[in-house]
Parts: sequence; C-alpha cells; structure tokens
Amino acid sequence: MRAFPKRVMLAGYGVAAALIYGLFTNFWFWPYIGSTNRYSFVAGIGTIENLHRFVLFDLTTSMGFDLTRAVTCAVMVLVLGRPVLAALRRASRRAAFEPDVEFRD
Repeated sequence: MRAFPKRVMLAGYGVAAALIYGLFTNFWFWPYIGSTNRYSFVAGIGTIENLHRFVLFDLTTSMGFDLTRAVTCAVMVLVLGRPVLAALRRASRRAAFEPDVEFRD
C-alpha cells in the first residue's frame, strides 16, 4: 500500500477517535449535571429516551469542539503523516525484538 492511502486511513481513524473521545468525555459528567432541561438525564424514563437526550446534549454543547478536534487531527495526520510514517518504518527495521537463535547439541 502506498503512503497516501495509509495517511488517509490514519486520518479517518483520527477523526473517528476524536469524535468518540468527545462522546465519552460528555458521557462522563452528563448524568450528574442536575438541571431539568430537555437535554439532562432523567432517572426512570427509559434507556432510549435518555440516549436521545444525550445525543441532543452532545450536539448542542460540544459538537463544535469535537469537530474542531477531529479536523485538526486529520489535517495534522495528512501533513505530518509522511515523515512520521517514514521514521516509524525506519525504526521498525532497526529494532531487533526477536531473540537470537542458538542451536545446542
């Protein structure tokens, strides 16, 4: 596989990871906010309704930050991916992680 498709694949992974990271950081504190608006957690109303509220909360409060993080990650991977991948390839060739083979009689 050539270098550019690898960078595009890595950039796509970076975008997905950035968006999932944003979801997890929101889910970390969302049930404990304690407000009574239509985006907050309500105990006892069901999982689907609370997930709907969480998606609305995420879209309205932090999707701008999450998309900015994802775009920045993708641009950085596309710009800096070639030298970083070259350095990793060079390091993998120079690294010796296999033990030396000894034959005993």
